[in-house]
Amino acid sequence: MSMHVSRGLGVLAWLVQPAYIAFELAVAARARGLSLRSATISDLGATVCSTATCSPWHAALNASFVLTGVLFAAGALLLRPSLPPGRLVDLAVLLWVLAGVSSVATGLMPVNENPALHYAVAAPLFLLQPVSLLLAGWALWPQARALASFTLLTAAGCAVATVLFVAVPAAELDGLLERLALWPVKVVLGVLAISMLTGRPRGDARK
Repeated sequence: MSMHVSRGLGVLAWLVQPAYIAFELAVAARARGLSLRSATISDLGATVCSTATCSPWHAALNASFVLTGVLFAAGALLLRPSLPPGRLVDLAVLLWVLAGVSSVATGLMPVNENPALHYAVAAPLFLLQPVSLLLAGWALWPQARALASFTLLTAAGCAVATVLFVAVPAAELDGLLERLALWPVKVVLGVLAISMLTGRPRGDARK
C-alpha cells in the first residue's frame, strides 16, 4: 500500500469519528426513560428493556462501538508516518490502538450481560484517551502550536471530567460527565484528520 493511500485511509478513519456523537444522540432520541444527563452511554447499549427504560437501537449503538474502535486503531496505525517522529507519538499511537481495542470489547460485551466484564473492558478508555492526547499535544507543540493547544486543552478537560465521573457521587450527572470525558476525543480525532488534509502535522514533510 502506498504512503498516499494509507494516509488517505487513515484520514478517513479519523474523519468519521465525530459522526459517532450524532449517532449516539439519534439512539438516545429513540430511547425511553434514559436521559443524556443521567444515563450512561452503556445504558443505551443495554440489550434488555425494563418497565422504566428501553433503548430500541441498542444493537446499532453496540455495533458503532465496534466500528469506531476498529477505525480508531486503524487510523492511528495508518497515520503514524504522517505524525511527528519520536517516542511520544509512538506511545500515543500505542495508546490509541489500545483505546480502539477497548471500544471494540465494550461493544461486544453489553453492560447488562456481564456488568463486571463490561466495566473492565470499558474503563481503559477513560485513561488511555486523555493520556494519548496529552502525549500527542506535546509532540505537536514545536510545529503546530494551535493544534497542540487544542489537543492539550481537550486532554485536560477529558481528564477532569473522568475524575469527576469516577469520584463524584452524583448519579444524576453520570451521563453528562461520561460524555464530557469521551466525546471531545472524537472531535480531536476529526480535527487531526482535517489537519492532515490541510497542513499535515509534519511527520511526512521530509518525504
